[in-house]
Amino acid sequence: MIIKKLAFAICLGALGTTAQAAQEFKIEDIEVKGLQRVALGAALTHIPFNIGDTLNKFRISQSIKALYKSGHFNDIRAYRDGNRIIYRVRERETISGITFEGNSDLKDEQLTDSLDGSNIRVGETLDRTVISGIEMGLEDFYHSVGKYNADVSTTVTHLPRNRVNLEFTFTEGDAAAIKQINIIGNEVFTDAQLLEKTELTFDSPWWDFMAQDRYQKQTLQGDMETITSYYLDRGYLRFKADSTQVSMTPDKQSVYIALNITEGETYTISGVDFIGDMAGFEKTI
Repeated sequence: MIIKKLAFAICLGALGTTAQAAQEFKIEDIEVKGLQRVALGAALTHIPFNIGDTLNKFRISQSIKALYKSGHFNDIRAYRDGNRIIYRVRERETISGITFEGNSDLKDEQLTDSLDGSNIRVGETLDRTVISGIEMGLEDFYHSVGKYNADVSTTVTHLPRNRVNLEFTFTEGDAAAIKQINIIGNEVFTDAQLLEKTELTFDSPWWDFMAQDRYQKQTLQGDMETITSYYLDRGYLRFKADSTQVSMTPDKQSVYIALNITEGETYTISGVDFIGDMAGFEKTI
């Protein structure tokens, strides 16, 4: 019985080796179809084998990954024709122009520099996967200044010779109004005492054009630092600004702000001692 099992295992191994050998073939020619801007020689440098090499499905799959990694192509297909391997590719478009519409908070120069950091510039190939990330990043900026209804969209216009124009359209909207600011955890000082030191405010009269009743994340952070300094200057050395919560109304037009703090105990100076040689200046000090 043991001999029969061993013989059966050897047969299976031989069949597996034969099947693998049948899948392999010696490459006689490499062809790349669909090239426009990219030279054939440049494409071939990214293919990790040469004519005369032995190929299998794994090596072909690796070659497709290498071509994608080159950054030149949006789509790559490979198939075998006898002992010839053929790649059918679609090149990434070249960016011919970039325009911006509707932006006032951000200047064109700032946007151009930001896009440049993501390799989105005139003359470069377009990586479409980057565009959605750029849109989200720009919308995050508008959210940080309280413009929660802001929207950024990109229009790609195709041109001859595999070129495209990019147009970024901005709908900025208005910053959300602050409906209320609540301070949680304060016992020594009232909300009114603390908020009169901050820049952000709410429920300001219509004629007070200088009132900061529109939410901005950076201003809120500055106000938390102001409140912290207010407590520290009055001896609350263990004061802690725990957290802030900003809640939007369903229409994203207004926000409610909650500031969570821990006042801690107050400390007073009960005495001062000097240790060391005062060089005769004890009374002066």
